Amino acid sequence: MFAGETFGEYRIMGKLANGGMASVYLARHLADATATPVALKVMLPHLLANPDYREMFTREEAMGRLLTHPNVVRVIERVESADGQALAMEFLDGRNLIQIVSAARRRSQAISFPVVARVIAAVSRALERGWTAVDAEGQPIRVIHRDVSPENVLLTYDGQVKLIDFGIAKQTHRPSNTRAGQLKGKYSYMSPEQVRGETLDHRSDQFSLSVLHYILLTGRKPFVAPNEVELLKLILSEDPVPPSRIDPTVPGVLEEVALRGLRKAPAARFPSHGSVADVLEDRYLSKYPAKEADIARLMESLFPAGKDAVRLRIQRLIDAEQEATVTGIRPPVPPLEQVEDELLEDSATILEGAIPDQPTANWRTSSSSAPLAQDQTEISVPEEQATVLTPAAVDVIPPPRRPATHHRGSHHVTGSHYNLSPSSFSPATAGLALLAVAALLALYFSFSEDRSEVATVQSGQGTLIVRASTGQAEVRINAELIGSTPIEKQLRAGRVSVLCSFRSREVVLKKRVDVMAGQRTETLCQLGHADLEVNGPKGWQVQVDDKPLQSPPVRLSKLLEGSHRIEWVRQTDGHKEVRRLRLQRGERKVVDGFEGLDR
Repeated sequence: MFAGETFGEYRIMGKLANGGMASVYLARHLADATATPVALKVMLPHLLANPDYREMFTREEAMGRLLTHPNVVRVIERVESADGQALAMEFLDGRNLIQIVSAARRRSQAISFPVVARVIAAVSRALERGWTAVDAEGQPIRVIHRDVSPENVLLTYDGQVKLIDFGIAKQTHRPSNTRAGQLKGKYSYMSPEQVRGETLDHRSDQFSLSVLHYILLTGRKPFVAPNEVELLKLILSEDPVPPSRIDPTVPGVLEEVALRGLRKAPAARFPSHGSVADVLEDRYLSKYPAKEADIARLMESLFPAGKDAVRLRIQRLIDAEQEATVTGIRPPVPPLEQVEDELLEDSATILEGAIPDQPTANWRTSSSSAPLAQDQTEISVPEEQATVLTPAAVDVIPPPRRPATHHRGSHHVTGSHYNLSPSSFSPATAGLALLAVAALLALYFSFSEDRSEVATVQSGQGTLIVRASTGQAEVRINAELIGSTPIEKQLRAGRVSVLCSFRSREVVLKKRVDVMAGQRTETLCQLGHADLEVNGPKGWQVQVDDKPLQSPPVRLSKLLEGSHRIEWVRQTDGHKEVRRLRLQRGERKVVDGFEGLDR
């Protein structure tokens, strides 16, 4: 849809985002030209016939109406039109936590512990509202969100904290369409009981929120593994490293809250979401308060209103709508594609890994292990549409400078940042510290067996390892053809553009990766999955790729995205019709026959 078109009783102002289930548009109600804009979440056309997705949409609307709370996104109404269905929702002008953490890391800018505590307390209050909400008859509905993750927590530019996306939430007093043992949610944020497919309660969401809390304290996930199976094993069996071993400045009460929420047994966690918020507010925020103004200052510093391309575009959409209402002429506004790269940069890698040898309060540069790129930085595009950037077109951003190590108890709150007090160090203390550092460095160099790593750090070089989830992929780094996966290459530290081309699938994955000086950075080019149903005329059989011939309908799940070969064979004479079909990541495709498909 384009600006100026209508959907139900709403006029489209411009697209805000693309998703696997819906596209989101900025819109306004036709009855009031001065009304506050809304976010119109429009289900993708190919999902309209799928009952599971329709149910998720219906559930999200019902949850939004029941869960009225300052920290929960407000759902205004469901909108039906000839073009499909949508949800009109409160427009949240801000960024999600993945974008915020990544932007802060790139700018070497700390997110203060009071702001972290305020965010976790606010989300806890939102989850508590869901668990204690009642229906029209006054009966508790016991809502479990089941997808508490950085993508679903937004901070607005005016300082609000909002929990969004109740699409897979569950009401425990109602039957669910989740089968026994079926996993819903993102693996890294799943509780042990969720991994085991057990019956869940509010304490599962508390575990997920504690994963998010841990990330905000340390800059890495508490459980990191090379694949999903190993990750789930860690969640079930291993305890995370205490945050203070990664960053000694982490306040004790914040560490205590995060680690208690990550306990394996639900009974060992806090009894309620409200208890989490109470501890944070009573024992920490009462001494080190953080208000909406502090969050707003953080957001302005990360995404300046007069410079941030995403904010500027949204303001132009609003201005264009006002001008079109008055004059009938709509000024052009840059399309979403022109700011998507900036949104991708703001969804860049959250550092993960083991404890660094030299922990630092600035967790954004503290990882000494191989960071894994977030799935959100990966885009799938048909190969013929892939843009190969020239080296001159790629900005390689140098990594942020490593700050000095802070020590517990030595900070002061200044706005939304922590600063060291210069007066806390005497000349004698500084001299002793310098001698200790010199001794440690001498010891290190005298016993080091591999001086090449030292030389690599000093020269600003890092190692990038690129692997493919399946088969081999042709890799380009900053437009230069490197070879086929797996590859390992020394590069100048900074942000690089990586293109992974899966020739057999006719798919190119594009991502941006931060290469850290003196470190091995690993990124995985992972193809997505899709579901396919193939029908055909009576008397024909169907073969998809190298699968056995079957009588239609043929239903296949978890097919790799990209190009597939479908062959229909007439049983009477063996006549064949062969077609090619491209599946999109997350798509559920139904093919009724070979007519109309490309050969």
